[in-house]
Amino acid sequence: MGPRLVVVNDVEQERVIELLRLLVASQFCSALRATEARIFVPESPEELRTVAQVQFKVQPTNLNHIIKLLQSSGYPTFDVLDVVSTTEHISSQRRRKTNGFLGDRFQSTRDRLSTLEIHNCIVGASHITFDHCFLIFVASCIATVGLLGDSPVNILASFFVSPLMTMIMATTWGLVISDYTLVRRGLRNMFFGAALAFSMGLLIGTVLSLLKDPDGLASKIHDGNGIFNVFSVNSNEVLARGPPCSATWGTTTAIATFSGITIALGYSNGITNALSGVTLAASLLPPLVNCGLMTAFGFFFPDLRAGPDGDVRLHDIAVVSGGMYVTTVICVTFWSYLTFKAKHIGGLSFRIGALATPAEDELGAEPSEGTNGEPSDRRLVVSCDAARAQPAARSSAAGPLLAGAATAGVVAAATTQTAAKELGTELTDTSSWTGDHHSRHSTATASSLGTIAASP
Repeated sequence: MGPRLVVVNDVEQERVIELLRLLVASQFCSALRATEARIFVPESPEELRTVAQVQFKVQPTNLNHIIKLLQSSGYPTFDVLDVVSTTEHISSQRRRKTNGFLGDRFQSTRDRLSTLEIHNCIVGASHITFDHCFLIFVASCIATVGLLGDSPVNILASFFVSPLMTMIMATTWGLVISDYTLVRRGLRNMFFGAALAFSMGLLIGTVLSLLKDPDGLASKIHDGNGIFNVFSVNSNEVLARGPPCSATWGTTTAIATFSGITIALGYSNGITNALSGVTLAASLLPPLVNCGLMTAFGFFFPDLRAGPDGDVRLHDIAVVSGGMYVTTVICVTFWSYLTFKAKHIGGLSFRIGALATPAEDELGAEPSEGTNGEPSDRRLVVSCDAARAQPAARSSAAGPLLAGAATAGVVAAATTQTAAKELGTELTDTSSWTGDHHSRHSTATASSLGTIAASP
């Protein structure tokens, strides 16, 4: 993963040096720059308000700490951008904490994307859209051909197309960050997707049953007539999702366990191919389609049996297939939750934002609506001016967090001063640019860096 460029927007001129001191004391930020900017004020179109924009580069492994630091210090409006490549030196120091068995022994467990980046990736795919529904429709049709036609290739193809895993991850992520609105949305959309896949199997099974050829349906592949020459309930793919339930559900549990771990690691580390790989392993859409097919066939042909010995009821296959889906959902949710926690993800960034802005109505953050008119995802960006308009509320709510940040800054200042003298680190000083309304940069020496970092 490449470094991240963080741009802090709408910083008041008198707070620029304060912000630079905070960032230098963290020891994780490199290439700090401050430039003048003028923003358009809708209430006064003829006026342009002069503010500052501070930007710096940081390693992805330290981004989450910087986000928490900015939010707890009253700088909630910022952008995070990917840097493809850079010739500037980026601090590779890693934040060390000793709170936990894994954290004490394996510091690399904290190497992950920031909570904000993971949140945007998961939540962005948690809504029911036309594309989501259409992909379930297409994947269900492909899975039907693979199940009744005994084609593993088509089964794999349906795995790639199916988007059902995204809703499971939305539910899990809501539990991880304690966002129960997201949990409810994920559960609702998960149920909708499962019902749609089951209904597609039920519909296709009903259409095939109207042909009224139970003998052809029960015949082996290539032994029937017409469409039942290639479709059969005695295919290996159908029977593999049926009794005995203990063996089938046991295998499903093992696969879903490793799938849950893999998908959480993929999201937390930005591995783009993780989702496709996990959907190949996890039993989600084909069991639902198989459940719908066998339910329809069992309803129209209650005396029809499948299996090598012809003793397996079609409704028994439907029950086992439905159990496979439920087992997969439970195991993926549980193990992905534990994996996220092992990567030290708890949603503290969101709670810091809530403490820094205890009353959104008072601070000027207007609630926005998401899909289907429900409240949108938890907001991290509020008005800087409005937040600073309530200093007493912010100080009382975020007092312990700010005190912790100040203590960490004092401890880090001495280290920063020593390192600056040894390495000759340069910092862009912005104390002079406010006088002429232009962006002017002057290089501070190592001694001035120490002064900035150590000043109260």
